[in-house]
Amino acid sequence: MDLTVTSFAFGDVRIAYRDSGATADAGVPVVLVHGMGGDGHTWDRFARELMRDGRRVIIPDLRGHGRSSHTDSYRFDEFGADVLALCERLALPEVDLVGHSLGGYAVSCVAQERPELVRRLVIEECPLPLQSGAEEVRLTRRFPTVPELWHATSSLARHPRAVLAFDRSMT
Repeated sequence: MDLTVTSFAFGDVRIAYRDSGATADAGVPVVLVHGMGGDGHTWDRFARELMRDGRRVIIPDLRGHGRSSHTDSYRFDEFGADVLALCERLALPEVDLVGHSLGGYAVSCVAQERPELVRRLVIEECPLPLQSGAEEVRLTRRFPTVPELWHATSSLARHPRAVLAFDRSMT
C-alpha cells in the first residue's frame, strides 16, 4: 500500500498520519480513524480497497496510539480536535469521515465543530458525544467494559504491534 507516513505538532502532542496523497481525480478524501487500543493500521485492508477505487486515504494515529506521541491529557474532545487539526493542516475543503469506537467519537466531534467540512460521516460502535456545556469527560483509570475488553483482545490478535504502542495510562 502506498501511504506516506508523516506527523505534525498540535499543541503538546505530535500526531502521526499516513496519506496516499492527492491526485487530480481522487475526489473527496476519506479520513479513517481507529478505536482505542489500536492504530491506523486497523484500516489497511479497507484503505487498499478505497485506494484501488482512486480515493485519497488519510489515516491518523490518535494521540497515545501507534506513532503519535503520548501526552498527559486524553480528554475526549482533544481526540476530535486532533483530527480536525489534521484536516486543517492538509487544507482539506471537504472530507468523508469514518470512525470506529473512540475514532467514531472523534469524527463526530469534527462533524459538530465543522459540519461544512464533512460530506459523509460513518460512525461504528461509538459512545455518544456530549452536548456542548456538559461536564467534561476524559478517559480515566477505570475497569474496561466487556466490549472494550473484547475489542482490545481481538485487536491484539490481529495487530499485536498496535496494542503494544498504546498508552495504557489513558485507561
